Amino acid sequence: VLLIEDTCESLGSVYKDKKTGNFGLISTFSLYFGHHLSTIEGGMVCTDDDEIADLLRSIRSHGWDRDLSDAKKDELRSKYGIDSFRALYNFYYPGFNVRATDLQAFIGLGQLQKADGVVAARRKNLQLYSEHIRNDHWKIQELDDTLVSNFCYPIISPKLPQLVGALHENGIETRPLVCGSITRHPFWYERYGHQSLPFADEVHDFGLYLPNNHEMTESEIEFVCSVVNKAIYD
Repeated sequence: VLLIEDTCESLGSVYKDKKTGNFGLISTFSLYFGHHLSTIEGGMVCTDDDEIADLLRSIRSHGWDRDLSDAKKDELRSKYGIDSFRALYNFYYPGFNVRATDLQAFIGLGQLQKADGVVAARRKNLQLYSEHIRNDHWKIQELDDTLVSNFCYPIISPKLPQLVGALHENGIETRPLVCGSITRHPFWYERYGHQSLPFADEVHDFGLYLPNNHEMTESEIEFVCSVVNKAIYD
């Protein structure tokens, strides 16, 4: 099994003394502005496989060899009989133009310096939510040997419409719990048909996210919790 690890919303989480992003052949991280670290848009891919790394460098930049090492350039040019003139616009892979700008790279390197503090603050917020939220239907459970670096606090409740309404009325932003069931989205069922996935359907029908940001205060979190508890139990 080749594991591609989606670490989008769990940067800094730990399982059995190993941080998420270190389990797969490839791990991906989002640097969208709402996530743990941000370059405003974009993301990053991590791997310790040199061949995969070279492939990714090429694919992110049209599929040519400009970002590769001299040794890798020579290998590809020799394999396909490409001279230095043709190499300027020779495409070895079907690629994209998804290179970060210098500004985004500068912002991202600065964000890395405060990653531990961001993770610690989000972790503290998670514990506050877990302490104050009342939801008998479902509540997040942490496994042994884990540390959850929380993105947003998840709620699963049949009272979803009431929750969404109450949160909006109180100026609290919310969103679905990721995408719910991927099989419930048009791009999927128009190609592969409808499928029943009970656990994913539960998340799809009843799941939402509460805000978590490393700059949120304890009083703000307590206010969000009071709105949620009232909506569920009133």
